Amino acid sequence: MVWDADSDSISNFNFTTGMTDQQQYETDSNASSTAGKRANTAVVRKIEKEQVRYRLLDYLPGFHCWDSNDSRYLICEANYCKSNI
Repeated sequence: MVWDADSDSISNFNFTTGMTDQQQYETDSNASSTAGKRANTAVVRKIEKEQVRYRLLDYLPGFHCWDSNDSRYLICEANYCKSNI
């Protein structure tokens, strides 16, 4: 779980998709409401563009702690695990 101090909200980050649960909800919600009707909203396009950058396939979360200088930041170690596929 990750706490966003700016919005005072807690969310889960999915290493596989590279999105928080809120971003996934917004993407899924937009996809179902606009199926074949109109183009994606700017928010969803931004999420999809950034999603690739944050995707951590073959990694699992490891040690994590709050930053000692700025408690708004959570430090999370990403441990590589070889895929069995």
